[in-house]
Amino acid sequence: EVEGPGPAVAPAPTSGSTVLQGGGVFVAMGVIVAMWLF
Repeated sequence: EVEGPGPAVAPAPTSGSTVLQGGGVFVAMGVIVAMWLF
């Protein structure tokens, strides 16, 4: 969904899960905020 973190997470499988979880939360928050604004 986000082009930036995608490739950066790929080379790091160990930290990838935590980064993906954190990123997913931020993406969800952004989507919710966007829904609220628009």
